[in-house]
Formats: sequence, C-alpha cells, structure tokens
Amino acid sequence: MKEKQITLEMLTADVVKYLQKLSYSHSRINQYRSAWQRIAVFMRDTDQQYYTATVGEA
Repeated sequence: MKEKQITLEMLTADVVKYLQKLSYSHSRINQYRSAWQRIAVFMRDTDQQYYTATVGEA
C-alpha cells in the first residue's frame, strides 16, 4: 500500500489544531514545536520532502 505523502509542515499544523482542541497549553505546544524543528532539520539534511514512518523511525 502506498504511503500518503504529507509534509512535516502540514502534519504539524494538523497536530497543533488537535492539541488546541484538547486545551493543551501554549507552552506545551511550543515544546512540541521545538521537537518538530529538530525533525525538520534532519529532513533537510537528509533531503526528505515528505514525512514518512521511515523518517520518524530515523
């Protein structure tokens, strides 16, 4: 089965909306954003355009 192609930016935007719906605090969401920035750097360094399970495992 082919994986759905989704950028990290699209994924994180959806996750932020979901966390806000669950009433997560701004500071907690910012902690997640910090982690996502590290993933974004990794993806740029490894020339990955789309977030996949393989990227997540790496």
